[in-house]
Amino acid sequence: MDGPAPHRKELGLFDIATGGYRKIAITGPGEFFPGFAVAVSADGQRVAYQVAQTLAVVRVDDGEQLMSTRLAAGTMLAGKGAWTPDGRAVAVVVSESA
Repeated sequence: MDGPAPHRKELGLFDIATGGYRKIAITGPGEFFPGFAVAVSADGQRVAYQVAQTLAVVRVDDGEQLMSTRLAAGTMLAGKGAWTPDGRAVAVVVSESA
């Protein structure tokens, strides 16, 4: 597996059955994927992730980006359980100072 350029981080999926790996996203220099900034939908079909102030959703099967939006300062994806049960929304946390 080829990794990202120096000072970048890569988000990907390992297929447990085959051992295969697929990249979902790469951060820019100085950006990161904290553990709470990635959430998989209940049906396993989509991944929401946050890099800096951008929230994105990609489809697991082909990596297609389904949406991307800029979040207000101090706003974060609410963690690995951020998806609503119906898969129509993800929860975010907004700090009082934002």
